[in-house]
Amino acid sequence: MANKNQARKVKRFFYKQLKNDPNFVGADIGGNQQSGYGVRVNFRQAPINWLIPETITITIPGTTAKVPVITEIVGKITKQ
Repeated sequence: MANKNQARKVKRFFYKQLKNDPNFVGADIGGNQQSGYGVRVNFRQAPINWLIPETITITIPGTTAKVPVITEIVGKITKQ
């Protein structure tokens, strides 16, 4: 599993790649030190390019880890 530093780098990657997507809401880091960390990416609707992988393998000199990526569609609740 990934450590927090690796998850931060993946989060930063999503912010750089998706900053021009109008449906991109944000990305968060979740998890803990024992089970590892992952990244949750939030959208208002399905993203324009629906090509977000379930895991990203990241290599920082000395370590390689797979960072799990969860994609969520979030929206606002309106009264009917």
